[in-house]
Amino acid sequence: MKKALYITRIIKGKNHIFNKIEAQSKGLEELGYDIDLCWVSSDYKIFLNDNEIGYLNNNYQLQFNFFRNINRVIQGSNYDLIYIRNPFIINQLSFLRFLKNNRNSDNKILLEIPTYPYYLEMRGLKSKSIYFLEQMIKGQLKKYIDCVLYSGNNFEKIYGINAIQLYNIGDTDEIRMKKESYDFDNKVTKLIGVSGCSIYHGYDRVILGLRDYYIIKETDTSLNDVEFHIVGDGPCLAYYKELVEKFDLTQQVIFHGSKYKEELDPLYDGKNIGVSCIGMHRIGLQHGSPLKTGEYGCRGLPIVLGYQDQLFSNRDFTYQIQGDDSPVDIRDLLEWYKNRTFTTESIRKFTLDNVSWKKQLENIIKQLK
Repeated sequence: MKKALYITRIIKGKNHIFNKIEAQSKGLEELGYDIDLCWVSSDYKIFLNDNEIGYLNNNYQLQFNFFRNINRVIQGSNYDLIYIRNPFIINQLSFLRFLKNNRNSDNKILLEIPTYPYYLEMRGLKSKSIYFLEQMIKGQLKKYIDCVLYSGNNFEKIYGINAIQLYNIGDTDEIRMKKESYDFDNKVTKLIGVSGCSIYHGYDRVILGLRDYYIIKETDTSLNDVEFHIVGDGPCLAYYKELVEKFDLTQQVIFHGSKYKEELDPLYDGKNIGVSCIGMHRIGLQHGSPLKTGEYGCRGLPIVLGYQDQLFSNRDFTYQIQGDDSPVDIRDLLEWYKNRTFTTESIRKFTLDNVSWKKQLENIIKQLK
């Protein structure tokens, strides 16, 4: 059996990104690989599958000794495929050393950069320092890496290496289709946004749109009520709450906090439209494939997009808005939704037919040969 190593610094547990990592590992297993998954716990322990292989004690040691610990344990393992999620560490020389030690004439090494370019996402001195150090060694990476996988603007090459865009999705087997609630009222249209509430999610555009919509609704009582359910926590959450208070929308915008896996199921039930990333322009992107878009598709939700999605744009179930800071036109969105031809089932089928990790990884590996 072929052997593959997957390396990530994403913490296992309550993290939607780790669900994607497990789904990718599962996809490789379905292609016949025996997978070793290397990950980090919240208390800075490094694990290879379920076996602890190192203890880094603090974030400083994680930044400097992550690959040194992994290299010490896997030396001589002769993996056929090594898949690395961009490590984003200070000690880039240890990363290069790891690549050099584990590269041979028979194996392939893939580097996933979740979003590219990503400089405008950088906040704080540490992040910007790591980015600068990455730029210092990027010319060396093509000696060892066969392909860069990413989502973002269109590139044929990144760091001089052939690049392939990914459709981001979690484990489609674990994402169930939404149900309509029994008390569903056609007089209420319910939007939902599930995210880490970062600058590129742009939910303030929906809140501002609701402000404008409810001003119109004061004189046009035929209009539906609209709710916006925000699920998640993050750097922009306090700002969203300030806007909701300022515009007296506390009955229309409901905050649910962070929820994961099966906790999300009842929150999706009875919702009409999913709001994906509508602030990507704020980090310099007009194209992408956020995880949340794929999950909405799996749930069977029509989707609001504020960027060009390589898979979901220009579908009958996606409502495209400009990549700028203008408020969402809620009245137009509802008119689009009222005239829909899609169904929950058709959206889910389209998504499952196109984004399974087995299919994506199979196509990627074929291109490496």
